[in-house]
Amino acid sequence: SLGANIPDAPMTSPATSIQEEPKTQFSSNMDSAEEPAPSSVEEEETIQLEDQNVEDDNDQASDNHDEDESEESDLEFDNDGVIESDHDEPQPMGDVSLEVDEEAIEEAQELRDQAIVAAAAGDFQKAIEFYTEAIVKNPTSALLYSKRARCLTSYAFCLLM
Repeated sequence: SLGANIPDAPMTSPATSIQEEPKTQFSSNMDSAEEPAPSSVEEEETIQLEDQNVEDDNDQASDNHDEDESEESDLEFDNDGVIESDHDEPQPMGDVSLEVDEEAIEEAQELRDQAIVAAAAGDFQKAIEFYTEAIVKNPTSALLYSKRARCLTSYAFCLLM
């Protein structure tokens, strides 16, 4: 080969040139590795000190986290348009155990029609009163509750303006 003297390379396989790291044994739940048993008392004391340092670091981190949570935020909230909670008496809900007959349904329907007219005119207080009377007559109508809730919300919104 062109007159070059190349020494023969030793025949080694890549597997023999790499040193293997000590293997750890895994517990049956595969969540944590079992550490090999220490070979001397000094190694055991070193491991205990390292474990204690890790626990101390974790305690300090949790203490710092608690301190961070107790600090007040510098954020200011814009409460424009937020409706304050009311302190009014709860609205009557009607007796749901009451058996509703055709006459009560018709009376509730008439009250609902009056409430619709009042709400369209912008008189939400009157509409709320009509819906409440209709609910007392027919407490099984979900539509009456939802319409009254809409009027309550509209009325509260008008108070903010």
